[in-house]
Amino acid sequence: MSALSVNTNLSALSAQLNLQRSNSLLQSSLERLSTGFRINRASDDPSGLVLSEFQRAQISGLDQSVRNVDRAISLSQTAEGGLNEISSLLTDLRALAVDSANNGALDPASLEANQASVRSILSTIDRIAGTTRFGTQDLLDGDSGISGFSNDPAVTFLRATDPSVVSPTNAPFAVTVTTAATRATVTAGVDQANPLAQAETLVINGVDIELEAGLNQAQVIDRINEFSGQTGVVAFQVGTGATQLRTELFGSEASINVISNRAPTAASSGFNNAAVAANTGVDAVGTINGVTVTGQGNVLTGDAGTAASGISIRLEAANANATTTLAPGANAAIVLVDNSRTFQIGAFADPVNRATLTLDPANTSALGIGVTDNRFANLNQIDVRSADGANDAIAVIDQAIAEVSSQRGEVGAFQRNTLESTQSNLRTQLVNLQTAESSLRDTDFAEEISRFFGEQVRQQVATTVLGLANQSSLSVLTLLQNQNA
Repeated sequence: MSALSVNTNLSALSAQLNLQRSNSLLQSSLERLSTGFRINRASDDPSGLVLSEFQRAQISGLDQSVRNVDRAISLSQTAEGGLNEISSLLTDLRALAVDSANNGALDPASLEANQASVRSILSTIDRIAGTTRFGTQDLLDGDSGISGFSNDPAVTFLRATDPSVVSPTNAPFAVTVTTAATRATVTAGVDQANPLAQAETLVINGVDIELEAGLNQAQVIDRINEFSGQTGVVAFQVGTGATQLRTELFGSEASINVISNRAPTAASSGFNNAAVAANTGVDAVGTINGVTVTGQGNVLTGDAGTAASGISIRLEAANANATTTLAPGANAAIVLVDNSRTFQIGAFADPVNRATLTLDPANTSALGIGVTDNRFANLNQIDVRSADGANDAIAVIDQAIAEVSSQRGEVGAFQRNTLESTQSNLRTQLVNLQTAESSLRDTDFAEEISRFFGEQVRQQVATTVLGLANQSSLSVLTLLQNQNA
């Protein structure tokens, strides 16, 4: 039995301690109810707080990843929209080429009109390829794929379709010319020193060109060049006064056949009238990154599976009338840069949370490359003003359609299989993780309200008991009063 004391009221101290404990628990319960969180500070649940903070960071990352995928889908749809329009233009272009191939039913004016339409379509394709953007990012001009830069203006990078060949250190690719590309050329055997003594007919690549008597050499050259669209041949003066013909294109598919109905004299065009003067161009040969490549005309394209896979370059002529490109032994360096668009489609830093989309250039110089036995090295060169040219154009256009369709398929597959599927999975993960984080951190109101009312009752009881304990010391005073009585 404890002693009866005045200085120390042990019962009151015990009741006060219990009241403080009950008050603390009540305040904690009120905080959980008012904030909605079970964990408001680390002391509430240290291990639960650590796990919850990691989950919160992951939830934030997943939420942002869903938005990232939305933007990536918008970008891919923008690119596909541009490619779709280019595909429609290529279809129209093919119809023009097929129409021009029906050469027997068309006069030169009709063929020229078709070629004017071809030029307009090609210009529009280049405009779409150059202006299809997402924000400030160009998508179809090569800036979202593999771009290349040459240290020699006579070597032009066209495209590269295989990202695996790009050096991670941007090391340059060596280009060496072993055989120069040449145009077909035929030079008149006699200089035209005087105006034509009589009317003359030249047949160039099967096209009859009538030359009136009295034309001087400059006028003869202008007359021949009026038919360049049908013949693929350009005339100009060389040497002391001879007329030379050259093909507009380079390579083995570029040829000239010319004959005159007049004997070659100083008062004629100077071309042979006894036999057809003929010449054929030569395809370029060179090495790209150490791999020997036989070109098509003046365009070199590396074969798949080699160190030059998918790389296409064009060797330029020194000037418009030059008959060859870079001389054998010429060297250049090409630096390739992979500008493929990379998207963060996950909440973490590892590579599996990133996706890459490579968009090849869709301009006319980069489409239709590599069609064998064809006078045109790419879509930009096509000319439909002759039956042979129209048929070659059809083959190049078909190649361009295949390339654009393949690119559209890749963009569509990337959007559907990579982006949309990933986004669906991200949303599922987000819901599940939010549920898990909620079970750790959020207040269970049913449980907490029960706890709150329990603590509230205990607080009231403790308050009452403390009051009674404070009254217990009065018993000492009662004893003293009884003693005095």
